[in-house]
Amino acid sequence: MIPKANGKMRPLTVAPPRDKIVQEVLRMILEVIFEPTFSNHSHGFRPTRSCHSALRQIKTQFGSSSFYLEGDISKCFDSFDHHVLMKIIEHKVKDRRFTALLWKALRAGYFEFHEIKTSITGTPQGSIISPLLANIYLNKLDQFMEERMAAYARGKEAKINLEYKRLDYQQRKAFREGNTREALKFMKLKQLIPSRIKADPDFRRMYYVRYADD
Repeated sequence: MIPKANGKMRPLTVAPPRDKIVQEVLRMILEVIFEPTFSNHSHGFRPTRSCHSALRQIKTQFGSSSFYLEGDISKCFDSFDHHVLMKIIEHKVKDRRFTALLWKALRAGYFEFHEIKTSITGTPQGSIISPLLANIYLNKLDQFMEERMAAYARGKEAKINLEYKRLDYQQRKAFREGNTREALKFMKLKQLIPSRIKADPDFRRMYYVRYADD
């Protein structure tokens, strides 16, 4: 058990060398199959993706958002239903020898202070394959959110703020007349207000990002 930032404890599983070799082979095969199917909104435990790429997407895509909602999946690795996870994997992987080996890995159990324990849910945090299995499981959440985003979207773009448009006209007019000081005044006033109407009833968007912070 290792301490978390919030003061609670988290179990960390350390696999023996033989298990690590088998898990790495399983991970390599599953990654080739499932990685291309993952959502562009997913940034956790993926090659070339991280919290930094998630923040980059938020910065470039969420810039005009009116509000943000942040959620946390509590005990993420500990709560996966093995049957649901295997059903998702078996939909794409037809080799039952492979899926049987993965099932054994999920149900193998572990030693904790010389006591054998098993779990009917979750994947061991600290194992090689757990992050990929988490993404396979949570890809269904990503797909659901993509459907919600498409259903929520309305209009092509928000209407232009009339006050911004007026200031822009005054700025361009001042530049044409050679009045640089007046043009700069209007430019600074423009920077204080949004260029488009934030509460436009005919335009709305919802954005989504999923990432892993540790």
